[in-house]
Amino acid sequence: MKTRKNAAKMRGGLLLALAAGAYALAGGAHAAGTTAGTTISNKATLNYSVGAVGQPAIASSPTGSLDGTGANTDFVVDNKISHTVTTTNGTAVSAIPAQTSVVLNFNVTNTGNFAQGYLLSVANVATGDTVLGGADSNDLTTGTCVIDVNATGATNISTLAVDATVPVTVACTIPGAAANNDRIALTLVARATDSGTTTPVVATVGAGTLAGVDVVFADTAGPDTVIDADRDGRASGRSAYLVQTAALLVTKVVAVRCDPLNGAVSPKSIPGAYMRYTVTIANGGTAGASALLTTMADTLNANVDFDPNLIQGTGAASTCDATAGVPSGAANSGVQVIQTNRGVNAFLTNTGGDADGLAVAGSPATLSFNFAQALPAGGAYQAGELKAGETLTLVYQVKIK
Repeated sequence: MKTRKNAAKMRGGLLLALAAGAYALAGGAHAAGTTAGTTISNKATLNYSVGAVGQPAIASSPTGSLDGTGANTDFVVDNKISHTVTTTNGTAVSAIPAQTSVVLNFNVTNTGNFAQGYLLSVANVATGDTVLGGADSNDLTTGTCVIDVNATGATNISTLAVDATVPVTVACTIPGAAANNDRIALTLVARATDSGTTTPVVATVGAGTLAGVDVVFADTAGPDTVIDADRDGRASGRSAYLVQTAALLVTKVVAVRCDPLNGAVSPKSIPGAYMRYTVTIANGGTAGASALLTTMADTLNANVDFDPNLIQGTGAASTCDATAGVPSGAANSGVQVIQTNRGVNAFLTNTGGDADGLAVAGSPATLSFNFAQALPAGGAYQAGELKAGETLTLVYQVKIK
């Protein structure tokens, strides 16, 4: 009994192995099903008797059979066109106005049952459509976008095996006029082609054939049905840029510090009076990016002279012209720089060149600021950096001639 059971198990295993081998030779199956072009062949065998006497088996044939030879009945598996386009960006990609080659990432997957090629293109998303958690609010020129398949430089997919996925990047130029917090969404469209060509696949119209490979579109419509409808041989996916830039506001105000008649008590802007300028550079609280300040220049009016000492001008009229009470404790400290977040409250000199970030030259004088020197790198800051929500203040004075 045990021997018969073992023999039965061996026969079963052999049958399974033979079936698997025949299946592999027939083209196999994938997640999307049996490969297109696979010929499915088999025949039926009829056993019967006449008058209790067994007769020779008869095998089937497409044209009819009278004997045990018969012939296989065949059909060919058709091509089911199906693919997906998805973004691998979990959130919108940060970008700044006029930035070039900002990359969005996608995957194209062949979920059909035959190797296909794909023509790739990009399109702007309709304003107001939600992509990656926010509504589209701006467009870019799609002609600035460069498609790259798997970092090869190819702009289309020549061939993609069944169940295979290939990464695709889209690198675009952000409009220079884009505003802070603008969201620019894009659609990547993949249109099925015959493998190795740029010829779009055409679906079989009307009745199919059993001997040939018919084409059936099985793709579903994308978010924008105008460019990717149901069962049109196209698939699409969306990603987005989020513009994050500095929102700088520069303000310059003036106040009378003192005059030679009234001193600091209700001073007037008469000849001999000192006028205090306060320049404020603010990176708005809604900004998403730091600004790296580089230089600023202020050419003074010919009717004033630069005050190299930033005098306090407190007390009686006679102290208005005195150098006593200079904030820095020394002469030639003509500009005060205040940046609270960095802990900066310093005074720049107008002597010895611009080693500290200030140079004063010419007549009338021009004040030139170098912020990389006035705000050097340190801690979490780059040289000249003004982060979102921060303010830089510059204070300097002139004397009316």
